[in-house]
Amino acid sequence: MQRSTWRCLLISLILWKPCLASAHFKAILENWVLSPRIEVASGRPYNLLTGSDRTLINSGETARPNVVPLGTSGSYPSPDGEVGLALPPVGSIGNLGRNVYRTGAFSSVDFRLTRKIPVKNGVVLNISTDVFNLFNRVNVRKADTAFTQSGRAVSAFNPRQIQFGLRLMF
Repeated sequence: MQRSTWRCLLISLILWKPCLASAHFKAILENWVLSPRIEVASGRPYNLLTGSDRTLINSGETARPNVVPLGTSGSYPSPDGEVGLALPPVGSIGNLGRNVYRTGAFSSVDFRLTRKIPVKNGVVLNISTDVFNLFNRVNVRKADTAFTQSGRAVSAFNPRQIQFGLRLMF
């Protein structure tokens, strides 16, 4: 039995206050905080399904297609293009394994940049900028499970987003 493993690496940091700031740059460089977040993950596994019950005892929601030679009449190419996929004969179970295919790898870089500016008498203005998916990479969230569509992407995670914030603390 082949196991489907999903791997993820997440790096999160908080960087603040430069160590070597001259007096001229101190007013500009102090009270900044940079918080990057880097995430890299392998693709998520998915099942290709027929959508119809060919065994006459199960559900079409779990029925898998047969693996056949590429180019067989009535077959569709697999997502990797190496084999063909076809409906199994009536009364039989499809021979395609479970979670055989994966979406593309996931990667995202997010960061937050904040600065606290003292105003007066303990009042502080906090200015922030958040950027999500900095490099605007398309990360597939879900693939089409119909074997005739060969795992085409049907939804993706959010594109680049930027938000700005002001907070007055007193």
